[in-house]
Amino acid sequence: PKHLILCQNNDKGRLVKAEPDSMSLTANGFTISLVDGSFIYQSVTDSTKPIVSSLQPNLFRAGTDNDGVKQLGDQFFDKSKPLGLWLTLGLDCTTLEDLDVTLSSKKINFSGDAMDFPSVVTKASIFGNPRRRKYEGISLAEKLEDSSTSSVKLGKWEQQVTMVGNGSVHVEITLDLEESLRDLPRVGLQFTSPCMGKACFFANGPHENYSDRRYSAHAGVYEVDTPSSLDTYVVPQEQGNRTELR
Repeated sequence: PKHLILCQNNDKGRLVKAEPDSMSLTANGFTISLVDGSFIYQSVTDSTKPIVSSLQPNLFRAGTDNDGVKQLGDQFFDKSKPLGLWLTLGLDCTTLEDLDVTLSSKKINFSGDAMDFPSVVTKASIFGNPRRRKYEGISLAEKLEDSSTSSVKLGKWEQQVTMVGNGSVHVEITLDLEESLRDLPRVGLQFTSPCMGKACFFANGPHENYSDRRYSAHAGVYEVDTPSSLDTYVVPQEQGNRTELR
């Protein structure tokens, strides 16, 4: 891997320096550092609080009653209660392995013109890791702790991260999952954003809603405080969803 310093030249970034043993893109006071297949996006002036970090595939969500979260463990492989299968596949704890990182470029429309900007392409295998996380009081999860299930290959991950001359970031992700994965609770991305105190979204709202419980939710642009977007249930389970996000 190499370290890339990206500076501005008439609003177009250009590669001016390369160093061994690390990889990052820097422009207009912002830096992207590539770490274990993911990246950290932060301001040069405040490196203690990343804007975005730990971008990973997300193939899991918290279980609900219908998924088998209240099961006593005697129907571990019951297809009508898929939580046991999800945990056996390790969907709740995915990792990126067999990383292949290369330097590339991407043409992006910037200031009215299509320009080539340096980018970093990461290819990896997605693995699920059963038993990596503990769920005290969830019988299905506790039964899995006694099994000898090893890591499971779930598919392939390709990520291209491009930084434009003004410091903005373009991220393109491709997930190629194993054909045998027919019943997945979620296919998406997750990341950490310590700076995000509010969330603004165009979706059905303002309260949480799901495909089978959304008739009282209406399309609109809503802004909520991040902590207040969660609800409290007697049995901890999936919450905070908004359908038809634009």
